[in-house]
Amino acid sequence: MWTTWSTWKYPRHPDPLHLHARPHDVNATNSNDDDNIAHHPASAMEYLPEPARKFLEGGIDPYSQQQLEWYSTLYLCVLVLVAFGVSFATKSVAVALQIFAVGFIALLVATVPGWPYLNSHPIKFLKVRKSVAKA
Repeated sequence: MWTTWSTWKYPRHPDPLHLHARPHDVNATNSNDDDNIAHHPASAMEYLPEPARKFLEGGIDPYSQQQLEWYSTLYLCVLVLVAFGVSFATKSVAVALQIFAVGFIALLVATVPGWPYLNSHPIKFLKVRKSVAKA
């Protein structure tokens, strides 16, 4: 069987570190069925303690999300213009990067955690009705 140069030089390993294991993949070293399922967190949030996870995940309603997206885009555009203007005036790219970094971190602090203002228009769901069995 002929092989190409790329497969000979760089052999294909399906997943040597098992980074993309699925829940049905079995770890052969354990005999207990509960331990045989490889557990891979869905995100890095699963490594955080529960209070930190609840604070960072937060809740945001659709109306606030739409407003936040629009204001964040406007803020970033103004931030880029200010950083460029100051950089042009001082003839220093480092100043522009510092201004943008500080502004971006301020935007992250204002928007990422689940602040109460982000859930000011919560969705009101209908109450569950009990179904009536037809005879």
